[in-house]
Amino acid sequence: ERVGKIPFTETMFAALATAACRKMSLHLRPPAKVLVLDADNTLWSGVAGEDGPEGLKMDGPWAALQTFAKAKQEEGFLLALCSKNNESDLERVFSERAEDLVLNRESFAGWKGNWNPKSQSIQELASELNLGIDSFVFLDDNPAEIAEVSANCPGVTAICLPENPGEFPRFLKHLWCLDHAGRTSEDSLRTEFYQKESQRKELLDSSRSFEDFLKGLDLEI
Repeated sequence: ERVGKIPFTETMFAALATAACRKMSLHLRPPAKVLVLDADNTLWSGVAGEDGPEGLKMDGPWAALQTFAKAKQEEGFLLALCSKNNESDLERVFSERAEDLVLNRESFAGWKGNWNPKSQSIQELASELNLGIDSFVFLDDNPAEIAEVSANCPGVTAICLPENPGEFPRFLKHLWCLDHAGRTSEDSLRTEFYQKESQRKELLDSSRSFEDFLKGLDLEI
């Protein structure tokens, strides 16, 4: 103030400095590519296997989190689901509550619904997507699950959501690790590309010969 006559408060200076550091951080660190989401009490309130699709709450902060994830997908991030649930229970939720969900089954490039350690599921997702584990960001409401993933997948950025769901929207705005440098025309197609690649791998594994695999692709020239 004495030297520059800049009419900012200390709070404004702190905000400007934070914005500058956040912008620099985006360009100085390896970019994240995959956002892995838990399901129960993260994408919705409740437990799919116990409450059933009709007993889950999906509005308010949970809708805000889904909207945030959808926006990240449109920026070019891949979404993956990693939940300790029977896969059939998860499928029912996305089928029977489709009108209440911002995301749908096709929003996810990777999908793990089982009772294995989540660190194992995330490692399998990395292998299936052919991406480094250090490009994964994992969001979960359970501190124990975050600790398990941090211990066994040290390259993953594992983040615990606030205990109070009402804090979700503000919390999500401050996740520097999910900042994006800019959107291109290819970004919105990235999930579809990985889904098709996964289908090709499944077809190759199930084909009796390479000739059968080529026939199964239904290529047109």
